[in-house]
Parts: sequence; structure tokens; C-alpha cells
Amino acid sequence: PICPLTSHGGPFLPSPVVHPVVWGASVRAGFSGPMTSLYTSLFSDPQFSSYLGTLAQYTGAPTSGSVAVTVTIPPLNPSTTLSEQDIQEELAKQIRVGVLPPPAGNDLYVVMLPASITGTLSGSGSSCVQGGFCAYHGSFQFGGINATYAVMPDCGAGSCAVAGSHELIEAMTDPMIGFVGQGPGDNLGWYDDEQAPCNGEIADLCQGDDYGLGGFTVAAAWSNEMGLCETVALN
Repeated sequence: PICPLTSHGGPFLPSPVVHPVVWGASVRAGFSGPMTSLYTSLFSDPQFSSYLGTLAQYTGAPTSGSVAVTVTIPPLNPSTTLSEQDIQEELAKQIRVGVLPPPAGNDLYVVMLPASITGTLSGSGSSCVQGGFCAYHGSFQFGGINATYAVMPDCGAGSCAVAGSHELIEAMTDPMIGFVGQGPGDNLGWYDDEQAPCNGEIADLCQGDDYGLGGFTVAAAWSNEMGLCETVALN
């Protein structure tokens, strides 16, 4: 179906600085490594520029960005089940003690969890289980500055392999979804709030249309210009 995204007036994140955040020493290199390589390719390799170029129709400018050095944090929270609030509090603590850099307004902290940790999301259940979720993105404030983050549980091989690109393009076009319903504004960026199946963000509308791009599995992105889930080839 035709599911146009609508700008709700919230901000965009056309030029993010991606901060790969590894949650402790037990995160598999086979999980964190390919995800970091995906981001590096998307932002640094001209062959991949067509992928993020599809977002220009929403952000109003050519997309760009960079990938910071991967940081392995020593988690202060020892729990094996982590809520949205747990993740936000841990990120804030790691920023305060200087392990992570403070947000400048265009940062995206990508938190990669080990397989031994389960994430929970209000209204969506638990990570990596039937009826649950693969990953999510949100936002919080640190020192009055908006900070965007994405949570990537290690669900192993399979349908969740697309989560890295899925959450990236949604965070870039709708970074403040974590603040929806708070304050006088809507805070949503680009979102389709019609009835299902036309309900969600840029990658939600194309769930199941994942494809291969340069050795990576990536999410298709809804294009208002084309009226379909757009897939691209390497330049």
C-alpha cells in the first residue's frame, strides 16, 4: 500500500556522529565488528552513498556523517535484563565519568549488547523472542542537550541481521521519538500514523523488504517521492 511519511515538525539527524558502544567484554566480535563496518561503509565509502542518499527527501540536505572510535564500556548496571530507562541511565553515567563523550546534538550512541542480556521495551516485550523486537532507538537529555541512541541486542544470525541499518535510518529521520507525548510539541519527525499496515517510521513501513548491499543486509527505506519501498545498488 501507499504509506506516505508525514513530517510532524520534529527534528532530523542528517549528519550523525555514530558512537559504537560495546556493553562489556562479553559482546561477540562477530556481532559488533560487522555492525561497525556497516556504519563505516555507509558514511565513508562512496560506493554506499546511494543508500543514505535516499533520506535527502526527508532531511532537506544530502546525508553525511561519521563513525567515532568504538568504546567498550564497563557497565555499572550488572543486570541481565535492561529497560529503556536502564540504558539511558547507563549512558548518562558513562558520559559523566568520561568514558563516553557528551552529546553535541548530532550524536547517535549505538549500544551493542551481549547475547546474555535481554532488552525490554514498553509495549513491545523482550528482545530476540517471538513477538518481541530486534532493536529500537530512543532519546534522552544530558545537560539540556538531546542525545539519540539505538539499542542492538545480539539475536544471532537470521531476521534481526538488518537491525543496524533499520535503526540508523529511523534515528536519522525521527530522532526524538523517545520524547513523544512529553511537552507541548509532538517531537516526531517523519512518521506515518495511519492505520496498520501504514503505521510507523521509514523502515517499519518496509519490514520484510530487506536486501543485500555490498555484503551487508540492509533495510529498504520508504520513499515518498517514488511511493514505494526503495532499494538501491552500489554506486
